[in-house]
Amino acid sequence: MLSRIVVALVLATLARAQVAPLTDDGKVRIFVYRYSQFTGQPVRAIITCDDKDVAEVRAGRYVVLAFSPGKHQFRSGKQSRIVLDLKQGERYYIRVDITTGFMMGRGRLSLVPAEQGEPEVDQLKPLEKYAVKQQGAVAPEFKFPK
Repeated sequence: MLSRIVVALVLATLARAQVAPLTDDGKVRIFVYRYSQFTGQPVRAIITCDDKDVAEVRAGRYVVLAFSPGKHQFRSGKQSRIVLDLKQGERYYIRVDITTGFMMGRGRLSLVPAEQGEPEVDQLKPLEKYAVKQQGAVAPEFKFPK
């Protein structure tokens, strides 16, 4: 009886989660997300990977990116960057926080553990298609809102 309850809870959790399944396309999944906060709402947080604009992550949204394993540099503006050595089979979570600046806010990238990132992403909405600058960088299983 207890094992049935545990199995039911695990299945319910998996069905509810908005995580990408492990895929065999050879690419690593990176979840980039931003909380919905009143402060910094109009700030444009453009995310780049290897010096190419990928997406403008808006407040309360997330996007799942797919890149080949190896070293990649993610940036938001000139000052915030994360260099990751992406490993096959791993999921990475990058949170975009808005910090105050002299004239305007800026995006600050933070690498967060999967245990923290998964439930945070689960509370957000998918990023709109028009906010993606490089469609080929989006994981094929990511569903844009209609």
